[in-house]
Amino acid sequence: MFRQLDYQDRVLTAIDAHLDLLKEEKVRSDQIAALAQENPGLGLSVPDFAQQAWENLKATGNLPASRAAIPFSPRRDGCNRPVPNAVLKVPTGGGKTWLAIHAVSRIMGRYLNRNTGSVLWIVPNEAIYTQTLKNLKDRQHPYRQALDRAAAGRVRIMEKTDPLNARDVETNLCVMLLMLQSSNRQNRESLKMFQDRGDVHGFFPPEGEQQAHKAALDQTPNLDGYNDIFPMVKDSLGNALRIIRPVVVLDEGHRAISDLAFRTLYGFNPCFVLELTATPQDVPPRGGRNPRAGRYANVLVEVTGRDLDREGMIKMPLNLDPRQGNDSEVPGLDECHVITHRTDTAKVVEAIKNGLENDGLGDMVLQVSQDDPSGGGGVARKIERRPAFASTEIYLPKVMVVDGAEARDLDYEADVLSCIDWRGYDPKDLSARIPDNAAESQLQRIKLSDDGDELFVGETVAENAETLALDPAHAVRMISDMVPNPFVGWEIVDKLLSALKARGFDEAKLGGLASLIAGELRKGLDTERTVRAEALFKEEVKGGRIQFRLRLDGRNWRMPFVTETMEPENARQLVSTTGGPLEKSLFAPMYENELNQDERDVAIYLDSEDALSWWHRNVARTQYGIQAWKKAKIYPDFIFAVRGKGVTVLETKGDHLDNLDTAYKREVLSFLSDNFGWNDCTPAGELELIQSNGETVQGTLILMSEWRTKLPEYLRRGDQDA
Repeated sequence: MFRQLDYQDRVLTAIDAHLDLLKEEKVRSDQIAALAQENPGLGLSVPDFAQQAWENLKATGNLPASRAAIPFSPRRDGCNRPVPNAVLKVPTGGGKTWLAIHAVSRIMGRYLNRNTGSVLWIVPNEAIYTQTLKNLKDRQHPYRQALDRAAAGRVRIMEKTDPLNARDVETNLCVMLLMLQSSNRQNRESLKMFQDRGDVHGFFPPEGEQQAHKAALDQTPNLDGYNDIFPMVKDSLGNALRIIRPVVVLDEGHRAISDLAFRTLYGFNPCFVLELTATPQDVPPRGGRNPRAGRYANVLVEVTGRDLDREGMIKMPLNLDPRQGNDSEVPGLDECHVITHRTDTAKVVEAIKNGLENDGLGDMVLQVSQDDPSGGGGVARKIERRPAFASTEIYLPKVMVVDGAEARDLDYEADVLSCIDWRGYDPKDLSARIPDNAAESQLQRIKLSDDGDELFVGETVAENAETLALDPAHAVRMISDMVPNPFVGWEIVDKLLSALKARGFDEAKLGGLASLIAGELRKGLDTERTVRAEALFKEEVKGGRIQFRLRLDGRNWRMPFVTETMEPENARQLVSTTGGPLEKSLFAPMYENELNQDERDVAIYLDSEDALSWWHRNVARTQYGIQAWKKAKIYPDFIFAVRGKGVTVLETKGDHLDNLDTAYKREVLSFLSDNFGWNDCTPAGELELIQSNGETVQGTLILMSEWRTKLPEYLRRGDQDA
């Protein structure tokens, strides 16, 4: 089973937020469109719901900061309808396919409110096509299993040569793989998609029904057809896709930026386009007499090389050794070493940097260290501790699981998540939140009007039992990542359905609201999971099985004696309140560019406090972290020692981050501080820590807007307690 990583959680959370906004804006846009059609004299313009949803994301700061200056780039299909488009910027090796699979599940259920339909999965070359097809067809592969969960097991993996029937799309999730040709001209393969085929059925009127064919062309103007004497739509795969309006997944999206590729892709009339790329490409406006608006990548979320590094997925820093030979001792197993046989290493360094950038790891270029005797800029340098602390051993406690004489780091999934007991969970409160008047999925039948004219008329009809029924087994699979035991999962689903039936939900309503019910169940379980994980964690701490203490057996976090900087030696240093050099930073010098403005202010204040012995700016993800009852670790911003009191870890956050995550961090730091302790015995032959009476480790969280008042108060309280 694949382990969901922190950055993958962040990507899926961003996708959920985008889909929720899209759904709201789509409803609003449809209402305006209906009003405009009924009252043409009002002159109403129908807004681009995709653009409005994007602007809402931007206004709330939920788009990558690196793309803040890039405007939203609208997308239109072959019938000039707006198409939602989102780009996931993920480095090579970062699990793009895994993210795409789970994004498709969310697009189908959260946005489109169905688990059947069509996905057009477009890849750039034969190698990726073959590998993706193999994985999606393998029912034991996690990719296929995720799709099966999303579609209750009704998944068809297809190629463009396979027969296609409208019934297939109505009752299955059909995933068709296709290669997007990189040629800038129509070729034989692409033209085949729009040829008449004898194995594409159910999408178009029978031959000879001229009015129906004309009406179909009026309804979808970009259908390919014959128009010799009477109009007739071709029974082609391309036309079927234009009618289906599939969800499109575009792998290596930066390759499909030519005008022809763009027209081909959006000519399929997709209802959503999800692009995956390590290096998004923007197409700037053209000047001259034929200007064209710029076409930019709508980057929804950006995963950096550092995100992969924090998960241990790459080996950095990368050390370039230009010596003539390979007999040197490759000392850091957690680093990557390149040994060259050329004296001109500048070209090698440039090639390495280019390779990283092409794989979406451009932010890791700063960690390419060139050990070149000839010197040069832009290399990592070691910064040592101040002489007063050069030999001082500094330890901080880790959150450990203790079983008798054995102790190990807390593992969130093994020690918290898997230990949650879901037996007895009653979702009755959750069932009360599901509205009985929510919009249900309806089957619309489009046909010619009875009076024989050429206009389509629509009617709502009852869906067949297969599409209306809520499948409990599917619901159990939908929550299997949260409730691993299927028997307990079945019990929870059964209780939820019973509660809904007691409120008057019949089978038809349950079927019509299946996607909403499944989504609300997952949200409810997610909230309950956090509650139960917190209770379990705190109970284990109180019972002593989980400990937060400085241990005498050496299983503590050890403060490093050196750190690294990419700043040149003559870079501007951070100065104290008097304008002179800092005096209490554990490592010196401290450069301005290594901290943002808020962090500089806090650092300068700490340096001026008489009560402090030393302070250190903790390096997130690579230095001190605290694991608790949520998966993501807490990485404090500052660590400092108060004379006579002990060590404090300080987490500072901007005001816009004062949310549930901040509340969680505040509670964790407070709880662990209250439960800090020392081991009271030293195993024979192991490290002995010198204990000072009353010294503790404390943690606190302060908002950036509050630090000028709360941090002095916190330090004064420490002095009084000492």
